[in-house]
Amino acid sequence: MLFHNASDERLHLVRAEQALKRLRLRHVADSMPLQATLALAEGRPLFAQRPQAGMPVAEGAVWGRDWQTGWFHLTGAVPADWAGREVQLWLDITGEGLLYRPDGSAVQAITSGSVFDPTATRHLVPIMAPARGGERIDLWLEGAACSLFGILPPGGDHS
Repeated sequence: MLFHNASDERLHLVRAEQALKRLRLRHVADSMPLQATLALAEGRPLFAQRPQAGMPVAEGAVWGRDWQTGWFHLTGAVPADWAGREVQLWLDITGEGLLYRPDGSAVQAITSGSVFDPTATRHLVPIMAPARGGERIDLWLEGAACSLFGILPPGGDHS
């Protein structure tokens, strides 16, 4: 007998299933880049007041000074051979952000960590499950060049 009682066994099985589910969500079978433009903003404009015109931005680019807001417009198409699969975005802007649909409804918040727990990141955003293949991706990300709750780690910056 592995466990002393049935409730311990059930608890460990539930925890193992939860861990497996989290690992499956982090497994990346395939990837593709999205096209991204960025418009920097002063202050914190709401979705309806976001800048519409942006410049192309590449992965890994430094995009703003500490505390600055930027609006990323993300576009692309789901490959046809991804039909039947869950599609997630991996978004890491070295800051925090909120992803929006074109109608202004929020999808999910993201963060690159916090001083409370540097491993507390949220980069994966499920956007469709299952995909049909060929769907258009058109999303907006309001990004803030600061960590969770706007707190920088000691000696930290966002460059």
